[in-house]
Amino acid sequence: MHDDDTVEGGLRGLHSIAMSTETLRIIERVLRDRDIEFDYEALKLAMSNTDIKMAIQEWVEEHITPETLLNKEEENMYKLLVQSGDIEAFEEHDLSLIHNLHDHELQAAISDLQKSTAAIEKKSEALRMQQNALSALIKSEKRTKQSRSQTERAQIRKWDAEKSSIAAVISELTQNLICQSSDLEQQRNSAESNIKQVVEGIFQNDDKLLISFQKLADSLETNQPKYENIMANIKELCARYIKYTVESVRLRLDRVYLEALHSYSDSQGSQLNSQEESNLIEDLESLYTEILPVIQMSVEQEYLEPASKLGKSVNTRGHALTNKAVEYIQESLKFLTTRIESLLERARQFQCHRMAAEILLNTTKEELSNRELELNRKDPSQSVAEPPSLSHSKRRVSNFGEDIGAEQQLARNLGVTLPNYNDSNEASIASWEKLISEKTARLAIHASSLQSTTESCIASHLLDSHVALNLLLDSLLDKSAYGTIRMVDPDLQNAEELLEQDIRNLQDKLATLDLHELQTRNVRRDQIVERWSRR
Repeated sequence: MHDDDTVEGGLRGLHSIAMSTETLRIIERVLRDRDIEFDYEALKLAMSNTDIKMAIQEWVEEHITPETLLNKEEENMYKLLVQSGDIEAFEEHDLSLIHNLHDHELQAAISDLQKSTAAIEKKSEALRMQQNALSALIKSEKRTKQSRSQTERAQIRKWDAEKSSIAAVISELTQNLICQSSDLEQQRNSAESNIKQVVEGIFQNDDKLLISFQKLADSLETNQPKYENIMANIKELCARYIKYTVESVRLRLDRVYLEALHSYSDSQGSQLNSQEESNLIEDLESLYTEILPVIQMSVEQEYLEPASKLGKSVNTRGHALTNKAVEYIQESLKFLTTRIESLLERARQFQCHRMAAEILLNTTKEELSNRELELNRKDPSQSVAEPPSLSHSKRRVSNFGEDIGAEQQLARNLGVTLPNYNDSNEASIASWEKLISEKTARLAIHASSLQSTTESCIASHLLDSHVALNLLLDSLLDKSAYGTIRMVDPDLQNAEELLEQDIRNLQDKLATLDLHELQTRNVRRDQIVERWSRR
């Protein structure tokens, strides 16, 4: 056992020596590769110290790795960056986000850069060729502008000659426009007053018709409550009649029974025993119970059934008249609703026409006022043309002064800015397209606003008409016995449901009765009825 421990200790010592030698070799190689001066004996002495040897080995395993140390090429590159000062720019960035690049990735990047450089050189050559072509085009454009300026001067002289004739035509058209504007304004004012009177007359007639419908609805009170009161009185009188008749019959039967009993006692000379007396009393009691149904049936056939038939016939005629009146009112209200809708449509058309006429009149007045101001401010001395050597802008100012051209005046009235004459055709086209798109969008917004306003107005009028129709129908159905009643109080609604349930239960019990058994012949009842009828 002691020998085994010795061997194991020796192996551990050899392993420790091997590890120390390997660590010392790694440190020596790293320092020599980087040209770092060191004392080999001091390093070897430190590795032979058992107290710090393990710490040195752990430090070497943790820090002296390819991931933490720079190789020769990386060190040279770092020195170049330090000398050029670019290392400070790299320190401002988070280098942890940069991935490690391998040699093949660097070669691929270099190849891409070479391809990009070749493409850039080709592009530069193409740009130089384009620049030469552009220079030639600029020279040609200058010559074209010179010829165009000469043509413009000739055209301006032609326009100056035509200006006087155009001014005369404009004056004539202005007078005609003034006359037409005054006529249109008079027509608008008269049409507004006429349409207002017509609409007021129609609304007054509709109000009168609705009032008559209300009166008719109030007068269509059915005779159901009156009929129910009469039937209730008849039933009450019949019940009292049945009650008094039953009591009188019972009194007669009692009197007949007493007289018969007295005569029997006198003739026999002895009284009845208790058994016979109890049998007679039972017979009388059974007759008493059968008197009420017989009399009730007789009274119902004689009084209640004729009264019920008469009331139903009267009530049926009243309901027929009510239905005819309701149909007439409903058809009339449909006609009124249709006429109101058509009137709203005509009013909308008139409103659109009025707005268009108002816009036209305002535009005409503004144009005429601007024309008068221009004529008042115009100075004949300013219409003399400047020499042809002046620029286009100066020539327009000297020719017209404060008298702006027709197209400029139209653009000012429309609130738009015309493109500059010096702009190219592409710029002018783009400016006109932008102007047209803006005006089209604004027109669409105004049209949408006008449509929404008109639709909301029509919807409000239709809603008022439907509300009036519903109120009238509710008022009419409130007077009818067949209208659906909606209880506002939930307790009252529950009480009504309980009452209906009790009525259904009583009807079910009544249905279980055997009417055939009640209608079978009863000898004692017939005898009592026959005896009572003889008296």
